[in-house]
Amino acid sequence: MQKNPKANSVMTQWRRANKEKADKYNKDYYAANVPYMKKKALKWRKDNPEKVKVFARKASLKTKGWTLEEYNSAKKKQNNRCKVCKKPNNQKNRPLHADHDHDSGKKRDLLCSACNTGIGSFRDNPKLLESAAKYLRRHGR
Repeated sequence: MQKNPKANSVMTQWRRANKEKADKYNKDYYAANVPYMKKKALKWRKDNPEKVKVFARKASLKTKGWTLEEYNSAKKKQNNRCKVCKKPNNQKNRPLHADHDHDSGKKRDLLCSACNTGIGSFRDNPKLLESAAKYLRRHGR
């Protein structure tokens, strides 16, 4: 069944003009049809795995203050390599992490999982990292 594009644009215009009514209708409809809506959502996710990945990636980046466009631009600029260890990211299911300052929220660079975890373990504290480096040098590394 094909949708009528003209009817769709009329509905879109109505929804924009009556946002509160449309939101209330949607909320009430969902509440009255929870099992059906959940089944429908699960089917959509199953039928659209690539879109689900993109939505999940965008949501994850948004929590760190990044957009997908900014992430892709940084990834290209860094040649898909970690900014710290310079290793290429060959892990298809583990993208580079969008690093950010947890206090200020300022975006930094893209890091591999190991470097991101390491920096996080040292609580983003350069003095702790320097102390760890001295420790390793002292013990022959």
